[in-house]
Amino acid sequence: MKKHRIATTISEKHWILLKKYGEKFETQQKALELALECLENNSKQCPKLTIKQNIWLIWESIDAVCCVQKETLNTNRNC
Repeated sequence: MKKHRIATTISEKHWILLKKYGEKFETQQKALELALECLENNSKQCPKLTIKQNIWLIWESIDAVCCVQKETLNTNRNC
């Protein structure tokens, strides 16, 4: 099997996970390959998110929200 070299950077959280699973599966290469295969196999089982689910995910990730009525943003009004 032909092999390909990759080089990348990952977050501290994912580095810890890679080290953990690298030990479990003997090498980081095996851990990464298994993770990619799992993503490939499970992507067919995971349904796409609905619009409501997407909005909920966005809402959960926002620290602050400012609601403004769209009429307030009308620039043609004289103040």
